[in-house]
Amino acid sequence: MAKNQKRATVELRWQRLVLVIGLVIAIAGLTVGYVVQRRAHDELGQQIKEVEREIGWAKRRVKEGREQLERSRRKDVLVGRANLMGLGLTDVVSSQRLTIPLLAAPSAVASARPMATNESSTSVGSLANAAGWVPSR
Repeated sequence: MAKNQKRATVELRWQRLVLVIGLVIAIAGLTVGYVVQRRAHDELGQQIKEVEREIGWAKRRVKEGREQLERSRRKDVLVGRANLMGLGLTDVVSSQRLTIPLLAAPSAVASARPMATNESSTSVGSLANAAGWVPSR
């Protein structure tokens, strides 16, 4: 009987040893996994910061471009550049302005004179009629 008790004690020690080694390996695996995941997370954080920095740079460039466009559209800037280039341009006087009334719809095409049809001539379309067409005022 004493022999069986010793064997049971030895088997219990081996079981405990295997359990402890298994737990240590599991904890080590979890630790390695955590470190790998943490490094990947930190790397993604760095990439996000880099992309945000580039987006900020692009936003600033767009804002600068818009401001430059607005400055170049101002009348005083345009007149100054025209004077600098020596173009001799002057501002439009009200008597020089010509307003062209907008036509309502396709009725302008319908009011054109009809096209003469001749079997020996080739039809060139409605542009041939446009030469004699004068809009009504």
